[in-house]
Amino acid sequence: MRSKGFLIVFSLYVGLMLGDFVTTLRNGWLLSAVEANPIYLVVGSIWPLVLLNFVVVAVIFWVYVKGKPMARFVMIHCMVAIMPARLLAIRNALSWSDYSGTVEQAAAVSTPEVKAAMYLGLIVLQGLPLVIGILSFWLWKLDHHVHREEEVVINLGKTRWFK
Repeated sequence: MRSKGFLIVFSLYVGLMLGDFVTTLRNGWLLSAVEANPIYLVVGSIWPLVLLNFVVVAVIFWVYVKGKPMARFVMIHCMVAIMPARLLAIRNALSWSDYSGTVEQAAAVSTPEVKAAMYLGLIVLQGLPLVIGILSFWLWKLDHHVHREEEVVINLGKTRWFK
């Protein structure tokens, strides 16, 4: 089955995405003080992020089904690279779920500097393996390009044996 690896990674990715949403929404009253996502900071709502994530999932699935092997590899690699950040986001949201202080106290702990440092860490956590993996695959592909000869069609009477 060609899609076995993709289906495993895709299922894990969607599961972690939903887990991230659930844990984030559980902390809805603190969201304005502790959320570090730049899209949320600009828009002020979690729902554009939810919509964007579902669009990304649809694009990943479409590219995997319609794309070439390199594109399929990139989709799998992107999902695998994003999963550790999703796990960290879930862990972070769970750490705030037992918070008993006020929103103002949470805002004092979650300063813009702390958010910027966390965001930079996530970019490095996701971006570096992504660049390394794609670069490695591209270099490997340069050495392993397969050239096919023209396909031979043998006609024996009205039966076509090969195409």
